Amino acid sequence: MDTRSVGPFEREELDGDVELAVWCTPKFKATTVRLSLLEALDDHVADRAILTALLRRGCRAFPTMLAVTRELERLYGAGLGLDVAKLGERHLTHARLRVVNDRFLGGDGRALRDGLSLLSGVLTEPLVEDGGFPAREFEQERTNLVRAVRGLVDDKFSWAQQRFLETMFEGEPYARFEWGSEADAAGLDRSRTLAFHRARLSTAPLRVHAVGDLGTDDREALLDFARALAAGRRPVAPPAETAHRPRAPHVEVERLPIAQSKLHVGYRLERSPADLDDRDYYALGLFNAVLGGGSGVAKLFKEVREKRSLAYYAHSSLDRLKGVLTLTAGVLASKWEEAAEVMRAQVLAVAAGEFTDEELEIARTTILNSLASIQDSAAQTIDFALAAGITGRPGEVEQVRQAVASITREDVMRVAALPREETTYCLIGTDA
Repeated sequence: MDTRSVGPFEREELDGDVELAVWCTPKFKATTVRLSLLEALDDHVADRAILTALLRRGCRAFPTMLAVTRELERLYGAGLGLDVAKLGERHLTHARLRVVNDRFLGGDGRALRDGLSLLSGVLTEPLVEDGGFPAREFEQERTNLVRAVRGLVDDKFSWAQQRFLETMFEGEPYARFEWGSEADAAGLDRSRTLAFHRARLSTAPLRVHAVGDLGTDDREALLDFARALAAGRRPVAPPAETAHRPRAPHVEVERLPIAQSKLHVGYRLERSPADLDDRDYYALGLFNAVLGGGSGVAKLFKEVREKRSLAYYAHSSLDRLKGVLTLTAGVLASKWEEAAEVMRAQVLAVAAGEFTDEELEIARTTILNSLASIQDSAAQTIDFALAAGITGRPGEVEQVRQAVASITREDVMRVAALPREETTYCLIGTDA
């Protein structure tokens, strides 16, 4: 077992690709524990999505939702939740436990240990009926998942974003929605989903993060919890990000009876993000902030919305793990092509150095302020540490702050030349 510090966390590497990272701090009166399974964004996305609901419904020790709820209430109103998230081509399942430190309430000091016992039971001892999840509960959650996926179209921004990804990344894992498709959800089987869950508990890399005012007994409880999960595992690392052959820029248009058209312009970095050194990696974040993220002086907002009145909103986002830059705007149907041209021009403008020192410093300050506030939140601190571990980037917030503070205009211009335009997608509505 290897122990070392990563940012504020003391991290221990256990057998079976299990890591326990603990931050002992008096900042918080509650203890936050997050268990994360790191898996591929593969054909099992719908299984993972339904599992977040099924597992919460009960386990061997607490066989109903009511029993689970009563146990959480006994633990001073503890919280338990599960969800899935997409990070590059990884599909993450998070199980979250939040327990008030009962030392502040005059308890017996077992709240965290009992909460971890509940979490372990929910994950490892789910309810079983005839070799699968209970039929009634499974059918209810499958129906809920089908409706949730189908209902994505009601959120036109999210729908357009997903259709853009499916268009640009056709045939790649990154195109998958984190809940799966409607057909994926409808085709789920209670026995196959149970078998999949049991298998992944032994194979998926597992990370446990804990934050709170933790005493010796608490740390021992966490280590016991992690060791029990690590026993007998046969881990399989998720595959590397999919290699891609660049395509010539192309345009896709779809129509829906919506009031505001949704425009996306997608770029790929000409170099794999894994090949970028830390300076270029953080310079990309500053480039994105100058271009379209983080402030009202970003170039997309000023040029597309304020100066030319071509959009209701305009911003950019950057997935540095996948190497994807996306420009997004809500536009008039009659103006989408003009808006797309102006948006593309802003990427070239930043690469040419056509941004002011004020724009650069406002973008930098936005990022530095965001970094400064991370450790005010247990959840954000865990997010930062988990992402750093997955990407292999520094886990010290202050180290990243210093790196961002040192980035120059020339650094931003250099990395602004990396994106290559690939897909323009517009969901055209009925507006003029």
